[in-house]
Amino acid sequence: MEVVIQAYRQVAGVTARAEVLSPCGHEVPRFDQTQAFTQLTAKGAPLRYPSTRLCPVCQTYLPLAARKRVEAAPQVAAEWGSLTRQQRTLAVTTLKMFLEEQGKAANWPDPLAWDDLSPAERGELAHLGEVITSVFGLTFREYLHLKAEPAPTLTPAALKRLQASPQEKQRRAERRNTRAVLAT
Repeated sequence: MEVVIQAYRQVAGVTARAEVLSPCGHEVPRFDQTQAFTQLTAKGAPLRYPSTRLCPVCQTYLPLAARKRVEAAPQVAAEWGSLTRQQRTLAVTTLKMFLEEQGKAANWPDPLAWDDLSPAERGELAHLGEVITSVFGLTFREYLHLKAEPAPTLTPAALKRLQASPQEKQRRAERRNTRAVLAT
């Protein structure tokens, strides 16, 4: 049975009020204009901007392997179960830091022993990570993909290209390919 979940997309650029995702062109509210961003910067956290956001419209399927690795809600299982080893190392290190800051490290399994944990224990830690980062208005995966520099501001023409229909994007790609062939 296929389980449908929301898809993550790269932030292509920003407009006055939204972050525009690529390749779909859908928009999500700008993180740097939220109350959570203000709270983070007020606490002295460095300015960080998400490079990946959860698209409110696009969907994908939950990988079977992710369901086997992490027993949690489908979206959480997909986010945590499909992490690469490098991403997982960053994720569990970040989660351990959060647990130690809140004084809860003794009450939870050690995230650094991720490979030795059961799928249920992994699910508990994944859920905890989502709860912690939801305070910032982000999913754990979005939190992990924060970067120092904001996405570029999009011109009206660039925004129009991103939000074009799939048929229009296909026509543009064909014209571009034809010009490339003629130039050689």
